[in-house]
Amino acid sequence: MKPKKPYLFEAMYSWINDSGMTPHVLVDASHADVVIPQEYVIKNKIVLNIDEESIDDFVLEEDSLSFTAYFGASSEKMMVFVPMSAVISIFAQENSEGLIFEAESAGLAKKIGSAAKKKILQKIAVKKSQKSTSSVEKKAKPKLSIVKD
Repeated sequence: MKPKKPYLFEAMYSWINDSGMTPHVLVDASHADVVIPQEYVIKNKIVLNIDEESIDDFVLEEDSLSFTAYFGASSEKMMVFVPMSAVISIFAQENSEGLIFEAESAGLAKKIGSAAKKKILQKIAVKKSQKSTSSVEKKAKPKLSIVKD
């Protein structure tokens, strides 16, 4: 069977957004494959705001989630990569409603290798190029106007 965690995560993410709340995710920062800003880690955990207006290039996969975002006063976007096995919980900031996921045993948690990270980064690059191409195409469309004599 496929893992249920990504399905539950996606459902809770949608429910929080549809309710007009701000989705946050609690991550186990000690997981070997997590790529996050380490200066915000407290006791091997980090809370990330994953609201649609706070992040860009959000990709939710069966085995991971990734996005780009600004942190602190930084003027440079940072890539964030979180294996699904490192996700502890997803919740709404305003009322803490959400889900806490069961800890995965070391034998069941599959580590994401560099090939999987590369695949995610490639998807983000494709998504960015499609956005820029589509915006260029939108600007380049000819317009018809009616001219009367």
